[in-house]
Amino acid sequence: MALSPDEEKWRNKGYHHVCKDCKGMLCCQYNACTTSPDDFDGDPCQMHSALLSGKYSIDLLRSKKSFKVQGNILVLDFDEIQRNPKEGFYIRAKNVGYPTVDIVHEDDSKGDGPCVFWSYQKGCQLSYDRRPKFGRTLIPMPLGGCFDYYDRYTRQGLRLQIASEWKPYHNVIMGFLYEFCEPGKIYSIKGIPALRII
Repeated sequence: MALSPDEEKWRNKGYHHVCKDCKGMLCCQYNACTTSPDDFDGDPCQMHSALLSGKYSIDLLRSKKSFKVQGNILVLDFDEIQRNPKEGFYIRAKNVGYPTVDIVHEDDSKGDGPCVFWSYQKGCQLSYDRRPKFGRTLIPMPLGGCFDYYDRYTRQGLRLQIASEWKPYHNVIMGFLYEFCEPGKIYSIKGIPALRII
């Protein structure tokens, strides 16, 4: 996939070496980078292969409206998720030790784990060009931390950018949910059985 002019600028400035020096203190140790459909050339087969590799997860940009109550359990409101421009399913690099469908962590006590592509000694295993799009748009700061290009330089911000790019693939990801989720399984939130995904 070709890099955008802005991504070329960040890569050519050499910001990516700062990620290694930073040791992922505010990002890679806790969150894995989000992909764009462009990272898979918009091809559902490539998306599926990435999920099968064990290195990518399905996640959800959500709000309280993403859920509805059935009996005493929450279920995902797929119509609301499809309708709301700020919500949506997407694929991201996996956090170590978490499942392929990582919408709700079963054990909330351990928080998010490090990205599967990151190590404390070497930083990101992926070359800059192979990193997920929204990892390439992180701009690390020499004194630690980073900011996102979309939050800093665009009106819509990162969340809406991710949701809008993935929205056309809602039905594709729904198909993946049915493949990678255990039907009827109740997921716990803070130890309390609370959510059924499908």
